[in-house]
Amino acid sequence: MQRVIDRAMSQIGVQYVWGGGTGRGPSTGIPDAFGSPLDRVGFDCSGLMLYAFNGAGVALPRVSRNQFNAGRKVPVSDLRPGDMVFYRNGAAPIHHVAMYIGNGKMIEAPYTGASVRVVPLRTRGLVPEATRIL
Repeated sequence: MQRVIDRAMSQIGVQYVWGGGTGRGPSTGIPDAFGSPLDRVGFDCSGLMLYAFNGAGVALPRVSRNQFNAGRKVPVSDLRPGDMVFYRNGAAPIHHVAMYIGNGKMIEAPYTGASVRVVPLRTRGLVPEATRIL
């Protein structure tokens, strides 16, 4: 699991690009509501997970709500480093994924205008189950 975490951490500072990221690394994305140009290269939240897990030979689906169903569900109270955590607003579909890295922290590609970063695990909107792949 450390390989997966290290691979995600190697991308700290790479810009957020909606639809960006593959198993091989940052990529161009798709235009978002903010009119981001198509020549930007980076990761969105699910693209960062694709890249991190690809380093361990795991092929994930592309979208965060599909990544939620890609592994074994575990309660957030039992998080381990490398577990994927998910966010949604109320009853809306899942819209964000991040990776728990231990010590109450997570790594994420958060939103347009920001970069891949490590932050404290947010609880607002946190889905009560995480997904454990390995």
